[in-house]
Amino acid sequence: MVTLNRNDLSHILTQILIAEEHTRLTQVEGMDPAAALAQLVTSPLIPTGLRTVDGTYNNFQPGMTHFGSADQAMLRLLTPNYALAEPSPFGPPGPPTSYDSPSGTVFDSQPRVISNLVADQTLANPAAIAAALQVNGVTGAAQLAAVQQITAAYQAAGRRCACLTRLWRSDAGLCAARHEVGADGDH
Repeated sequence: MVTLNRNDLSHILTQILIAEEHTRLTQVEGMDPAAALAQLVTSPLIPTGLRTVDGTYNNFQPGMTHFGSADQAMLRLLTPNYALAEPSPFGPPGPPTSYDSPSGTVFDSQPRVISNLVADQTLANPAAIAAALQVNGVTGAAQLAAVQQITAAYQAAGRRCACLTRLWRSDAGLCAARHEVGADGDH
């Protein structure tokens, strides 16, 4: 189990504040994302700020802003050794697909396990909602309003679900007690 102290929490909060300010500078002020990040982070060698979900601007040195982002080939220090992926789930059974080919389709049921474990891409994260809306062309005040509406609906659904769960548990306990006692009240 991980134990966090006050310094750990302070560092994490600083990273969140940097990420929020980066979002504000780019989304509200219209600043270039790389310039905004350079303004907030003193050196590209210092692990400051949070990763973006799509991987862009994880490296903000000139010409490197898309290194490590989705659909980009990773730089290699060694000769790549591509593993086989999974057979195509469509059509007749066949050999597994492979990462070896730079084009075509690769079937991999867990392509971004680590990223998905680290980045909360659920409706519990307003930044994930905003990113999804932006990809679909919703920006500015309309995006903010939509994020607030979606977040409120998600939270309300969570409260309803918690109430239903408590009700179900109490009802299940009542049913078990009723079964134990018997329909006519005898043991």
